[in-house]
Amino acid sequence: MEEPIVEAHQLSKQYGQTVALRHCSFTLTPGTIVGLLGPNGAGKSTLLRILAGILPPTTGELLFAGEPFQRKHQQWIGYLPEERGLYRRNRVGDQLFYFARLRGMSTAEARNAIYFWLQRMGAAQWYHRRVDELSKGMQQKVQLAATLLHRPRLLLLDEPTSGLDPINADELSTLLQELRADGCTIVLSTHRMEQVEQICDEVLLIHQGTIVLAGNVQEIKQRWGKDTIVIEFHGDITPVLSHFPHLRLLSQSSNRIELRWPHPNPDSLQDFLSCALQHVSLRSFVWKEPSMQEIFIDVVKANSASP
Repeated sequence: MEEPIVEAHQLSKQYGQTVALRHCSFTLTPGTIVGLLGPNGAGKSTLLRILAGILPPTTGELLFAGEPFQRKHQQWIGYLPEERGLYRRNRVGDQLFYFARLRGMSTAEARNAIYFWLQRMGAAQWYHRRVDELSKGMQQKVQLAATLLHRPRLLLLDEPTSGLDPINADELSTLLQELRADGCTIVLSTHRMEQVEQICDEVLLIHQGTIVLAGNVQEIKQRWGKDTIVIEFHGDITPVLSHFPHLRLLSQSSNRIELRWPHPNPDSLQDFLSCALQHVSLRSFVWKEPSMQEIFIDVVKANSASP
């Protein structure tokens, strides 16, 4: 098993009396995309800033390749904050060159990297344009190019699809998968659950500063279990539903329904099917795997209800 690039042990961050993070522990391995999830104000941005070396944790330990975090490790990291940091009156090329030199790149390295990433982002034609002449989506692409100039080993992205249309958001997903294949570790803070399901290998779900769910995406979905059934039928299914009031109707059309079925067992399933066959003609009856959106909502609600 490959050694982790990052090990976080009991990280906490406190601002005065406000606790932003509580005892967060996790590892990040090379060549993985980790979805960082949580409601607004959960502590996601704080955690990203700690990983980027911008904020120190109040307590806890952060290791990079087995070493305590040091200034040299910042050269491994690319960080795209939610608050964008481009100088609006500067030209794109000049600005990227400045960022590359800050990273210690030579003039030749900087120019080659700028050309490569602007080409890759479909933004080469904007090299001589001022940032304030670009659309929000194109500014986002330039900012992402700046984050990737030095080819970081750890890429931290805070809501990177903000300002991107669906086509460009899909292109970003493709790019992230390419970077993962090259061994880059990516932490993706996002509210787009469909993107998490499509490209993330693992998730960290933070709520009220605490990690409340962590692990492999597919394993979490399997562990969560299947409690939603999709039924296709001909006829009137209303009498059937009235016999099973504990079932929650999620959606319904003329010949299809989705039902949330908490804690099903073989006897109750048999009872339901027997009743259904008396009233409708069944075309299909299948269990639906829970989505990350459903798991996210359930976990957050459960932890909000806890004392």
